[in-house]
Amino acid sequence: MDSILRELCPKSEDEKFLSCPYGERWSHLQSVIVRLYTHRRPGDGRTATLDQVVEFMRTHYSFHAAPTEYRRRFKDWGVTKRMVKEDKDAITSALARKKRPRASVTAVRTHHDGEDKPLDFKKLKRHLISRKACLEIAPGLLSSWNLPYAAFVSSLPKNPEAPSPFGPLGPTPDYLHIQSPGALTPGRAEAGQSPRMQFVYEKHKEHCTSLFLQGRVEQLVISLPREDRMLMFDYFYDYYKHCFALAKKWDKEMLDPIPTQAFDLTPQTRNTHSPWTPSAFLNLSSGPSSPEVSSEHDISQPPTQLCKWSIHLSPKSYYGTGNYMAATTSPNSQPPGDPQPSSFVVSLHQSMVLNNFTTTPKADLPLAHDVITKSLIEHPAALQLDAWKLAIMAGNRELLDQLCEQNGFDPPQGIEALHPLHLAAAFLDGGNQCCGVFTDLFQILSPTFAFYRNIDGHGHTIYK
Repeated sequence: MDSILRELCPKSEDEKFLSCPYGERWSHLQSVIVRLYTHRRPGDGRTATLDQVVEFMRTHYSFHAAPTEYRRRFKDWGVTKRMVKEDKDAITSALARKKRPRASVTAVRTHHDGEDKPLDFKKLKRHLISRKACLEIAPGLLSSWNLPYAAFVSSLPKNPEAPSPFGPLGPTPDYLHIQSPGALTPGRAEAGQSPRMQFVYEKHKEHCTSLFLQGRVEQLVISLPREDRMLMFDYFYDYYKHCFALAKKWDKEMLDPIPTQAFDLTPQTRNTHSPWTPSAFLNLSSGPSSPEVSSEHDISQPPTQLCKWSIHLSPKSYYGTGNYMAATTSPNSQPPGDPQPSSFVVSLHQSMVLNNFTTTPKADLPLAHDVITKSLIEHPAALQLDAWKLAIMAGNRELLDQLCEQNGFDPPQGIEALHPLHLAAAFLDGGNQCCGVFTDLFQILSPTFAFYRNIDGHGHTIYK
């Protein structure tokens, strides 16, 4: 019998509480039972089985209870030998938020069931390896980051009690203690992170990338410190500006697109209340500015004067033909085979791969850049929807015609999720192409599309 078991044995009859009712004995003996059940033996590090606990309490305390009763009591007391998934995720996030030089998992301790012990890295590693990442990107995601970080935060409701970006980061769990690295002694070189901590950081980055690809923006921003959130938002805002500028100037003859900087073009007026922003993935309504951004800064601009587009449409073009291919091809022409990705779609993908739209290095992103580019290769349909969305927002009828032609003169699958008519209405600007996009969309989409999809996910209608 090891020293802990000898210590748990009663020193007198009074410590057995034999005169107390059965229910009260559970309360008096709880500390003994919990410590007996969770204590690890010095030799092999194993804990007592439930049958061993039952036998010990029966022999030394004359306490008779069935194993099923012990299980129920452990559940009521919140006692468990296992580190559950939620605990492992919380520990990983806390370690990633406290990223610093010379960090090591040996400085991490957990407090469970009244016992303070080192973090079991093997269990944490198994959990991180088994955590499957989502590699399928949400349609329309990349073309939705039309706000820099400051504008995004200002579009959110003010709720200081909520986690970031609405308030402070969530606290480190009470059961987790992370010791800060000690001060360097004179002449001692600064050491980097340990291999174990590097493993934790990389797995956390993969997890954040999975949240990003799924469009789970709220969970993503809560998982990142403020500096990483700012970097991520501004990075994808740079990508949005680059793609929007390409969509504005693209035509069928553009084999080598001009870089964004040569256009001297800024995207359409930012609208923090628009449903086509990153905050749309949060399912939150707009509200007063967040505490992270001063209310003195006016990041919005007055809306443009929209034209009365309905008077520009003839009844024929308004109701459409439901067969855009018939309106643009001869009767003897044959539809193409499998649709090939357009050069515009390829250009969007190449821009992300080459990282030529920003000065931010790929390695500085809090996300796994290679996983994002891999997702775009394996799921090209999502980027195709981004291309259609950008063409509509940019009012580029020639690009829209090109995308339609290369897709067999049919709209891409899943276009209803973009609410294309609502999108076109949101980006009316009174220019030369003001209403032509509506004409094209009514010809491309089915005749009943506007009737059955007059209301989008935000309750907005196409018409006033």
